[in-house]
Amino acid sequence: MIQIGLIPRAKEDPVLVMGVVALTLALGGWGAFAYSHWSSTDTNQELRVQFQALQGELALERSHSQETFANLLECRTRVANLGLQLKEVVETQDRVLDGEKAWTTRSR
Repeated sequence: MIQIGLIPRAKEDPVLVMGVVALTLALGGWGAFAYSHWSSTDTNQELRVQFQALQGELALERSHSQETFANLLECRTRVANLGLQLKEVVETQDRVLDGEKAWTTRSR
């Protein structure tokens, strides 16, 4: 009787068994590498899209921050100007009050 196949010959030839095992492991390794590469490519593309979206958000936040900073500087300038005006008003009020005191002391 003639036996066809690897299993009956495996008992006779252990090198053939090692070759089949090595081939199976090699194919499995290359398959795992291919899957890993495909998966990392997908992940890289998703991360790139997320990164670009975050860059857009950051640009909007930066422009909003710059506008807020400009408004703050404008408010500081206004407060400083109001402080100067208040100082002038107080000085004018003091001169007027001093003038009234001088006028009332002269008229007596």
